[in-house]
Amino acid sequence: MPQSELLEMAVKSPDLVNTKTGGAYLALCVHCLMVTADYGLVEGDGGNVRWGRMDPPPGWDTNPALDDLEWVFRYRHRDYQNDVVVHLSLEASSGRMLVHAHELTAAQEAWAKKAAKAGGDSPPEQPPLENVAVCGLLLNKYVAAKDATEWADCVIHEDQLYDTVITYMLLPLQHKAEPRRAGGAGLSPVATAALVAVPVLAVAGFVAWRYYRR
Repeated sequence: MPQSELLEMAVKSPDLVNTKTGGAYLALCVHCLMVTADYGLVEGDGGNVRWGRMDPPPGWDTNPALDDLEWVFRYRHRDYQNDVVVHLSLEASSGRMLVHAHELTAAQEAWAKKAAKAGGDSPPEQPPLENVAVCGLLLNKYVAAKDATEWADCVIHEDQLYDTVITYMLLPLQHKAEPRRAGGAGLSPVATAALVAVPVLAVAGFVAWRYYRR
């Protein structure tokens, strides 16, 4: 299915997306790719998962704290034990976007709960991320018009966009993902927020993003 049709299933038209930078268009593209790869969007404390639905979570493009420069999604896959957090960050001056994904292992979940409980008062040291994948995207390569009213006029080079995200983010993440086992519980909303809010970008991934030229 063409990217424009997937995006229309998520949000009817680009003029309904709340963005001035245009970064939300790329974030929505990545979200649609995750759904087509059989990842369900995790809502709230992880008790509810949207399977097969393209629509993004409420408020995904209106959070003032993220300032139209960052977007965070959490997903679950039936074949893998741990959820995945996808964090997209846009450098507005250059139009470079970093797509950073990491697996929520048991150690990460335990740390997030402790950090949420501690608040800003001496949070515990975060354990190293065991499964991280990073790729870079260029806004002006994939977004043709920030004021378009049709997705076909807004997003271009969709095949290259998909190939880049699949090759450098999705496949490496799945290669190291822990297979599904019985049991498991979700994080509370506060713990989830603590986990995705802490800077966790690997130095190598950040360097790769800054010099990304594809």
